[in-house]
Amino acid sequence: MVITLFDKRTNTSRDTHEQIRATFGNALFKTRISKNVRLEESPAYKETVFTYAPKSSGAEEYKKLAQEVLQRVEEDRVTRHSQDAA
Repeated sequence: MVITLFDKRTNTSRDTHEQIRATFGNALFKTRISKNVRLEESPAYKETVFTYAPKSSGAEEYKKLAQEVLQRVEEDRVTRHSQDAA
């Protein structure tokens, strides 16, 4: 589960994030995708944020999320492998 359209300036975003974290715990990725103009603009130009604005905070957050996903997949693979070996 991923929090998107997060706006750290608003109490609503912060409160909602805390409620989701309390409900879903570790199923929620640590990386949050913030509300970002470049993320909103890129589809209008038929580009990904990575080609439209590769240094934008939105692109950086999605890269961070991808790394977190890969890390979880690897951790799951190692855990399953060690369980199979036991």
